[in-house]
Amino acid sequence: MQDEVYETSVGAALGSLIGTSTNVLLIETTEETKNIVERLSPKSMLVSAYKDFTQIDSNANHPDVVVSPLLASNFDILDVGSRLTILGFKGKLLAITPPLPNLQAVLGEIRTQLEHLDLELAVVKPV
Repeated sequence: MQDEVYETSVGAALGSLIGTSTNVLLIETTEETKNIVERLSPKSMLVSAYKDFTQIDSNANHPDVVVSPLLASNFDILDVGSRLTILGFKGKLLAITPPLPNLQAVLGEIRTQLEHLDLELAVVKPV
């Protein structure tokens, strides 16, 4: 597993992962994140609620990159990672988070649970 932490804008993190040949799945991301992805012109972009993304394996445009918040009101990145594992996901998973008080502890937990996924973490500094 490759763990990356980007202390940068969401745009810079997304720009490093998304190109014109990329199929992207956004799971309950912000409108700002959606707009950034659209400007990067991926091959395809699917926007999904967490509860609805279980059918991605039957999608003709299997995602190369999945973007999700690290923590949302009804799920977290461990939930997303578990579902992606069941679906046979082989791409990159980008978790977006504001700065956290103990980032290394959070990363340690994620590494333990999702060691088989190619996870990157974008820490978005407040404006």
